[in-house]
Amino acid sequence: MSRNIDPLDSAVLTLGTIHSGTKYNVIADYAKIEGTVRTLNEEVQKKMEVKILEVVEGVCLSTGAKGIVKYQRGYPVLYSNPYMVSILKEVGGNILGQGKVIHVEKPAMGGEDFANYLQQIPGAFFWLGAGSENIYPIHHPQFDFDEEIMKIGMEMMTHASLHYLRKGLENEQ
Repeated sequence: MSRNIDPLDSAVLTLGTIHSGTKYNVIADYAKIEGTVRTLNEEVQKKMEVKILEVVEGVCLSTGAKGIVKYQRGYPVLYSNPYMVSILKEVGGNILGQGKVIHVEKPAMGGEDFANYLQQIPGAFFWLGAGSENIYPIHHPQFDFDEEIMKIGMEMMTHASLHYLRKGLENEQ
């Protein structure tokens, strides 16, 4: 990827599974490779799709194989509106205390369906920090979700909504 994507743009290609053959001593008649592509903008996403197709076609041409690429677009890039982020920072500071709110400056490469909403209306995504005392990453089998945090999440969303509506009414007058 370093030869095809500008180093200042982010792109991640992960080949997560490779399935091929049925016996160790028999040449496989197929191979299935599955993976994921993560980017931070649409143009890089398009370029990745084209490049993957070109690589598969090139390998197949050079080896006499046949290849099929099924590229399925997942979620779009999640973009949080800066004004909405400022509301969440203010509300979070009021509810949790200023030192408890962490503004994550760098983008994350996770996939999130909330991104579809944010393409339609301004909004912001926030993490609550819902891990238990024994902190494991969210997709780890021993992750233990602390359901009490949902109360804080609802309080944050309620206060952020009221703040937004109050500011909107003030701007209309």
